[in-house]
Amino acid sequence: MMDRTMKAFCKFAKDKDDVMFLLHSDPFDQSAGMNVQGIAHRYGQAHKVWWTGMKWWDAFPQSEMNSLYNLFDAQL
Repeated sequence: MMDRTMKAFCKFAKDKDDVMFLLHSDPFDQSAGMNVQGIAHRYGQAHKVWWTGMKWWDAFPQSEMNSLYNLFDAQL
């Protein structure tokens, strides 16, 4: 339900300047079931959405993921 998650974030972030949504995925993945970037653009919050650009064949090592997760205030 990434479409609903993105919509919820965009509504939450609309009047905030200190939030971002980090997606550990590839925004250009050809096998994605929907255009998640398009949803963020539609709600005017694409500048608050960041992508790690992770590819299924070149994932982050567990040690880097641990460091990344420790930066979060909230995680889905």
